[in-house]
Amino acid sequence: MGPPFAGSKRRREPHNVDVKLVELYEDLASEKDDIRLKAAQALVSQFTPDQNPADEQIKKVLSRLFRGLCSSRKAARIGFSIALTEILSQVFSSPRETSRFGFSDALNLWESQSSSYGSESGQEQRDHLFGRLFGAEAIIKSSVLFQPTVPFEQWTQVIDLVLELAQKKPWIREECGWIIYQCVYDLAARKMEPKYIQSALEQLCVRDLARSPEGVAIWLAAKDMFPNATFPSKIWKHDDPLDSKERSSMSKIMKESGAAASEGENKVNTAKSSGVWNNKLHFAWDAVLSRTSVEAKDKSKKSRMTFTDFWTEVVDNGLFAAASSDERKYWGFLLFNRILNDGGSQQASLIFTKNLMRCLTNQLAVEDRYLHRMAVKVAKAIQARVSKEPEFAAAAIRGLMGTSGTLNFDQATKTKTVEKIVAEANHEALEEIVPFFEKLIQNPGTTEEKTAASNRQFVAGLLLSIVRSKASASEDDADDLQASLEQILSIFVRFAYFMDAGKGSTAPEPPLSSATQELLRNRINSCLNSLISNQKFAATLPYAVVKQIRD
Repeated sequence: MGPPFAGSKRRREPHNVDVKLVELYEDLASEKDDIRLKAAQALVSQFTPDQNPADEQIKKVLSRLFRGLCSSRKAARIGFSIALTEILSQVFSSPRETSRFGFSDALNLWESQSSSYGSESGQEQRDHLFGRLFGAEAIIKSSVLFQPTVPFEQWTQVIDLVLELAQKKPWIREECGWIIYQCVYDLAARKMEPKYIQSALEQLCVRDLARSPEGVAIWLAAKDMFPNATFPSKIWKHDDPLDSKERSSMSKIMKESGAAASEGENKVNTAKSSGVWNNKLHFAWDAVLSRTSVEAKDKSKKSRMTFTDFWTEVVDNGLFAAASSDERKYWGFLLFNRILNDGGSQQASLIFTKNLMRCLTNQLAVEDRYLHRMAVKVAKAIQARVSKEPEFAAAAIRGLMGTSGTLNFDQATKTKTVEKIVAEANHEALEEIVPFFEKLIQNPGTTEEKTAASNRQFVAGLLLSIVRSKASASEDDADDLQASLEQILSIFVRFAYFMDAGKGSTAPEPPLSSATQELLRNRINSCLNSLISNQKFAATLPYAVVKQIRD
């Protein structure tokens, strides 16, 4: 349709001004929620079936509301959208036999009022495109499209305009995808025929958006909610974006969920890449992560990636690849925090992967690095998880100091992250942490004697930190901690006084220096000084030390 007026600004009617109506429109754009809501209710009440509004009234109010959605004021879009959704529902949800203004006319009005004709400024064009998007959302939420009397073609008209917008304007693509993603669940709740979602999927493919972050999320939701629908063929292996053979593809797709390609990377087709970096996670990440399980359980989906497969390929080898941009690594840290805060213990224990940990260590170590503040948030999030769930300390320590991490993590990062975590560990976590530390003293990850001595000193300091933090435990906790504290003292005695491996043990490699053994003997004294203040420990632990040395 052609423009109703030349230029981008549409003239107001010069006469017959309804002052109360003007005030309602002003209130719809208010920054205050209660004022917006009250104005929306007042406006909607004029268009209920019992009011029997005239066609001209309906056309006029819809024109004004669609135009209001093109405002640059965020509050106006919210207020006008609420009113528009309800008025569409009130006017078109029941037959209007005497009316000549139908729902198709409303759709044409939406399309014309939100069209951009090229003579506007860049900001005005953006406002009109957002107006079209909010208009589509209001139309869908009104539920009129799902009325038996409304032709199916009008659904496809709306979806096609949304996807056309997504294809042509990368900076608005995620919002377009989100509307259709929500539609999937709305359609399922209404028990609509599969043809609605099939049409959306077909148009996704036509627009070359199926293999985009938005397309992945919509496809996965459709698979869950409409398993018997007919899906476009030859898009994904086994019609599943999360099929194990799609790992490489998913890594490329999810990397483009809001950022331009960095140097050294091939830029994907503009239709699939968002092109504009966003410091918030794309909704597709949640859609994907919620559908990956720690272990493959469903036999019907045996070829689907596990959480570990996805995290390693897409996050660790993708977002945290050596050539990856800082912006993508930022997303990776956001994902790490998301799983750390919301994931189960087993899932959260799997996210301390090699490339991620290298990046975390490097960013924590230097304050003026681009992601330093984000890395600090990650370290604090790990500590917060342990404070809330002390048994998680074991997984955190293995992640930070194990094969994917750095044995002397605190020294390398100039933090006290590990020290604070071990202080929060409960007896269940210590049952794993203490033997792990024993292995690190035995084999400190290097054959270079000076580095080995430094690593052993660091681990010995952590063991002492555990003893000091638990020395004043209550009587009930003391019973649970007794075995771990005795084991710590036993480790110190073993390496401080005996050069041989002992029964069933492997000799330390490289051998402990005399200076390291002297340090460990001092650690024994420090431990005993802390423990004798607790009557529960004073009666047993010093005796255990003496007995081990004598025997």
